[in-house]
Amino acid sequence: MKPLKPIIDAATGESFVPRRSNQKFISLQTKNAFHNGLAKTDRKKYEKYLNPLISNIKLIEKWIGVKTEIIIEREFMKGAGFDFNCRTRTIVDNDGLAYPSLGPFAYVKINQTQIKIFRYE
Repeated sequence: MKPLKPIIDAATGESFVPRRSNQKFISLQTKNAFHNGLAKTDRKKYEKYLNPLISNIKLIEKWIGVKTEIIIEREFMKGAGFDFNCRTRTIVDNDGLAYPSLGPFAYVKINQTQIKIFRYE
């Protein structure tokens, strides 16, 4: 195998002679730092969407515990910081009724003051 020509490290900009033909980084540490930086940028980009969803799911998990469903006051949910505009999808049951859902949970308005939260997965 002929010697490889010097290349520029994609993370640091330093010139180095690679040991393999597909090597792009001078060391494992610079490779990890580079990819961690990309992942951090992605997390920052989506955190304004993900954080409210995660917060809502954690609240429901806390409230529902091991039960399959609960009935809870809407004002209590709002006071705890539940965001009714955040959901992952809408599920449709066998009767054609649609429910907003968050991960393994869905909820439905029972009346003006109460919400039923239930597990559906």
